[in-house]
Amino acid sequence: TQLSTSQWRKRESESFSKANCAMIASNKSVQNAIQSGILEQVFTFLPANNVAQLALVSRTWKDAAVSNHVWKSICERRWKGKWLPCSNSPTHENHRSSSGNSAWKMRYIQEEKDAVRTKITQEELSAWWWKFVFQQSPNETCQYVKFIRYPESGGDNVHGLLIMESGYPPMRYRIGEEKSSGANVVYIEDFQPHVISRTKDWRWSIGNMYVSMESVALDEIPEDRRNVETFIRLNFTEAFVRS
Repeated sequence: TQLSTSQWRKRESESFSKANCAMIASNKSVQNAIQSGILEQVFTFLPANNVAQLALVSRTWKDAAVSNHVWKSICERRWKGKWLPCSNSPTHENHRSSSGNSAWKMRYIQEEKDAVRTKITQEELSAWWWKFVFQQSPNETCQYVKFIRYPESGGDNVHGLLIMESGYPPMRYRIGEEKSSGANVVYIEDFQPHVISRTKDWRWSIGNMYVSMESVALDEIPEDRRNVETFIRLNFTEAFVRS
């Protein structure tokens, strides 16, 4: 019996599908690739600690559990609502140059460690802007302030000036460690030490019982207040020349 064109195509398609299925069934590497792809999709919905545990099941599961696809999804979910400008800080130099299939996993580990670090560097302290408020009146208008280090500062005796928007002249500061508690602090003139900590959204926080400062990026400052950058740098220049 002569087959119609449509019947012939259907038979050829079925024959081709059966041949492919047979090939896949006998090809271990193809099976592993399919299994790994499915595992990766499943792993993207799991918490990081669960994915790390599942990597111990087998080599195939381990390959899926360290893939960039999986860890990029985990990172994006974990970092939602977090403050991450610190990813551009000098402490991340080694991470940014990393590559390979586990690059996103390494970035996750780096950011998790950094989120609880309270030892701030001079570069970080002077890189960000700081939202300054008085603890007794947090609802009053805040100030955006800047730590600017002296050009020649370095080593353990690095120092510079804290420049306020208004109300105070430039004030000398230095980073140190409080002897009694071992806490990392910023000393500003003769005021009570300002303890360094981290917030729930991973910002830096510096403060004592009287004042509080939180790190902000320049684009987080309201547009009508961004002229503060020029004002502060002028104040620093004048104060530095006088000193």
